[in-house]
Amino acid sequence: MPLDQKEIKKEERISLVQKAPIPKDQLYTFNSFVIPVKEEKRFTYFLLSICFNVPNIELKEEITENEAALRGMIFDRLREEIGKEKQIPSLDQIKKLISAELNKSLSRGKIKEVYVTEFLAV
Repeated sequence: MPLDQKEIKKEERISLVQKAPIPKDQLYTFNSFVIPVKEEKRFTYFLLSICFNVPNIELKEEITENEAALRGMIFDRLREEIGKEKQIPSLDQIKKLISAELNKSLSRGKIKEVYVTEFLAV
């Protein structure tokens, strides 16, 4: 017996809405970044908190071993990018920048998704 249109649409919506959460052991969180901005901007600093999906244990170990260096590289790159922009960069730009910066330094895998959990321009 065929389903009517209302039932099909309801099933499609459910499948689109239901997503599997990322397991906590695959989520890696950096402490917040506080990035000062040049004085001529409309804001003084950025506060940014991020986490990202780590697909394997080897990559997680590499990030843990090199966290200070990776944080420094991300900080420097964000400060450089924010300093040359006249506007606040979009979250997509920031996430792509962070992902690219991490991935060029990692050898045991790649970060596919960066999540911004807090973003303030003060």
